[in-house]
Amino acid sequence: MKPLKKQPLPKSKSKATTLSVSPSAWMVWEKCVLSLQNVKTAFVLERDEYAKAGTELHAAIAKRLAGEVAVLENDDDASLVRFAVETVHNEIPTSQLFIEERVTAIVSRVDFSGTADALSFISEDTITIIDFKTGWREVVAENNSQLKIYAHVAAGMDGGKIKRWKGIIINARFNSVSYTGGNIEPDYLANTAKDILDRTAKKQYKTGNHCAYCNRLSICSKVRDAIAAWVKPGAIDGITREPERLAEALRLAKPAEKLFETIKKEAQLFIDLGGQIPGVSVEYTAGTRAWPRDMTVNEVGERIGLDTMKMLETSTISPAEATRRGADKDAISSIAIRPPRKGFKFI
Repeated sequence: MKPLKKQPLPKSKSKATTLSVSPSAWMVWEKCVLSLQNVKTAFVLERDEYAKAGTELHAAIAKRLAGEVAVLENDDDASLVRFAVETVHNEIPTSQLFIEERVTAIVSRVDFSGTADALSFISEDTITIIDFKTGWREVVAENNSQLKIYAHVAAGMDGGKIKRWKGIIINARFNSVSYTGGNIEPDYLANTAKDILDRTAKKQYKTGNHCAYCNRLSICSKVRDAIAAWVKPGAIDGITREPERLAEALRLAKPAEKLFETIKKEAQLFIDLGGQIPGVSVEYTAGTRAWPRDMTVNEVGERIGLDTMKMLETSTISPAEATRRGADKDAISSIAIRPPRKGFKFI
């Protein structure tokens, strides 16, 4: 089987600067509710020690798939790599596999370029894209734009013979595999390029309450810097006398809470999977008292000297629960009330 021909899709005739977009970068950027900020020629993601470790593991997987030796001192890492390699071998014969294949296409001044972890042609009209995830968060394949862009770019480079695509994400650290796929859409890259160019042209970027809903929150340096400014000594002194500053700080309250919730969840997951955080350990404390799960209500009441009926409480189900149980929705709407709730509205 021949590798992909290096024939990108037709280039735009415009002399304007080409915007370089890697599929993995766009997968993150497209989820930001703000459009894009300060993008001039390329989408660049922040790199940290976790990303560097992931790159090393990807390299080890690629070596093993190529039949080379990859020495890993850490047993967990070795197990992770072994799972990824064995999964690929179960999915696709080695002879039909292209490892770390570079794909590229320029559409409407957008240069879609990246390196697919692995790809293959399971039939003459179908391409399979495989992506390895080695991080601490499980990734699903469904609606994964990284896989879809890789597939459409590769399909264009193969002369338009490819009609369908299949995407596979191997979450090596979780020993899980996720699938997706569909038909090759003739206008997909053009529509994606238009979306990218339209949004970058706006250059909208302003930190605020909406950042709490952005999947880029944990790697966005702008919002972290904005939050950090309010935790410096004296930052909030006398703030109630400056409504403008109070409004600015208030808009960052929810993103700050969400950011630290994410940090705690990531730390807990890291420890649960065997990781060690310097100066941090898991502490078990007594929670709210509860009855043993292996005892019935009657048994508990008899044991503590309380009548069974006094052990039970009854309450009316909510309108939402009544809807779930099959009640008449129109009748519910005609009698249900909505008590007002107080909250902040940002304008």
